[in-house]
Amino acid sequence: MRGEGKTEVSDKKYTVDANSLDKALLVNDEYAKEINDRWLLNIAEDIYVKEAFSVLCDLNNLQKTTTINNQQ
Repeated sequence: MRGEGKTEVSDKKYTVDANSLDKALLVNDEYAKEINDRWLLNIAEDIYVKEAFSVLCDLNNLQKTTTINNQQ
């Protein structure tokens, strides 16, 4: 993971990554980059984040289905 700039979760439904400003600030600070990489890994593996993502995906799919059914 180190040096990649992003961490993918094992189920690959979403990717956790730092924003462009953070990436620019971390270029010359190896210690801060290490801390950021660990933080991203923790977020990627957090079961509550995974569940929240799943709920939002389900809501999005439900809204798409409802919209399609209303147009018919």
